[in-house]
Amino acid sequence: MALSFAYRTLRTVDEALSALAQGDEGVHVLAGGTSLVPRLRHGVLATSLVLDVNRVAGLDTIAVAADGSLELGALVRLRTLETSPLVRARLPVLSRLCAAIASVQVRNYATLGGSLCAAEPFSDFPYLLVALDATVELRSQRAVRTLGAEAFITGPRRTARAADELLTRVTIPLPRAGEGAGFARVSGRAGLCAPWIGAAAKVALGADGRIAASRLVVGAAGGKPQRVQSADDPLELIDDDRCSPAYKRQVGGVLVRRAVDEACRDAAASTI
Repeated sequence: MALSFAYRTLRTVDEALSALAQGDEGVHVLAGGTSLVPRLRHGVLATSLVLDVNRVAGLDTIAVAADGSLELGALVRLRTLETSPLVRARLPVLSRLCAAIASVQVRNYATLGGSLCAAEPFSDFPYLLVALDATVELRSQRAVRTLGAEAFITGPRRTARAADELLTRVTIPLPRAGEGAGFARVSGRAGLCAPWIGAAAKVALGADGRIAASRLVVGAAGGKPQRVQSADDPLELIDDDRCSPAYKRQVGGVLVRRAVDEACRDAAASTI
């Protein structure tokens, strides 16, 4: 199938916002391209213009903000998150998850913001970021707004981003002493396949070493990440050709428990 669309390379946020200002649904933002390019190749997107933001300055930073949260530019590559000494020291669960995704070659291209905006139903990042209570920053010429990761993903390949908005930053509250996070996932082939189902947990331990608070999320099983109160909560499950809802239901509870166990170990280590 022959593809025909305009292509522009952008270098500043203002230039990108100007290009997006018309709110044209046929305009698509290209970051890593690991989700967008295959969809363009197969003609499943109505496309009039592709905006390449890879050279936009200031969107590939990793820093700790004054309030103690981790601020990540939308163009930070997954491989950079995986190997960053700052991320490994302050939010090791994020580094570990990146290492489990696809291959090094893919992680060298794929970006955090692009992965979120793609909102692929079988994706790892959404459920971890919901568990970590992350927020995303969306900029347009109209305004700047902040949304929780849970509100940002609205369904399979659907987000709350308006057509004239650019996702510029992801902010994650860093764990305090006695807090920790973990994840667990299962896939057909370790590392190279999207997860069949995954789970993430953030916990806070009380003075007695027991869980005082928790945030549990299951993902890559339904249309979007799902908050659960316990490992036995019912889930909304997609029936696909990789595994059955019955399998996901059985495995989901196991993965939640594994994620909680890892989060508890992480939290216990943070109190030492």
